[in-house]
Amino acid sequence: MRVEPSVRVISLGAGVQSSAMYLMACDGILTPRPQYAIFADTQDERRATYDWLSQLSAAGNIPIIVASAGKLSDEVLRSMRETPSRFVPIPTYRPGNDGREQQGRRQCTRSHKTEVIYQEVRKLLGLERGQRAGDLVAEVWIGISLDEASRAKDSRYPILRHRFPLLFDQPMRRSECARWLERRLGAAPPKSSCVYCPFRSDADWQRLREEDPDAFGDAVAFERQMHALDPTQFLHDSCKPLDSVVFDRNAGQMRLFAECEGMCGV
Repeated sequence: MRVEPSVRVISLGAGVQSSAMYLMACDGILTPRPQYAIFADTQDERRATYDWLSQLSAAGNIPIIVASAGKLSDEVLRSMRETPSRFVPIPTYRPGNDGREQQGRRQCTRSHKTEVIYQEVRKLLGLERGQRAGDLVAEVWIGISLDEASRAKDSRYPILRHRFPLLFDQPMRRSECARWLERRLGAAPPKSSCVYCPFRSDADWQRLREEDPDAFGDAVAFERQMHALDPTQFLHDSCKPLDSVVFDRNAGQMRLFAECEGMCGV
């Protein structure tokens, strides 16, 4: 027998899809209405993303909880200092033995996104640390649209049940979500991700440098801090320092996804 969820929440990445999903829930287009939205904050987003989050909160009527496991960039540098292998928990690039770049493993999604949401949901369910959930179940709405349906997966946490409203309840593509937001709020959000996220195309990096030079400067400064610990780690797949790369706007599209919508491809 399918257990009715004790709480419904929106995983709010503050990008196009989850923002549209949030406001559609606020407007009664998507039902049943979630009680909360949760923004898992890496503390390394662009200022424009935090401004957009404030705009969403003012336009909607579902409370937004901002939760965090701490500043991700600090965790990256701490890991590089303290682990013998200088493990980097973000997917940086390094030169390979065959002359081709190699991309490292990604742990940031789990530690600073999905785990944060899981722990916050446990609080909403009234569970203490280490307490078993029993029959308690939470429904988590994920902003995955039709054009990236392959990303839709069940939760690894037994008490979380994923729901994908933009696939099954109100099927929409990302571009349709953007147009809906423009009608609803007069604008669509900036791409949501950490300023230094390696999952960017050359066009994305160039756009960041032109449109938000402060954020680009933060990415350059962070890479220099990494290089002081391990000069083989890079944010760009050319394995060159970010501030020396000549970006090719005609280069291929980003390999994985365009935004960090609370799941980062997981």
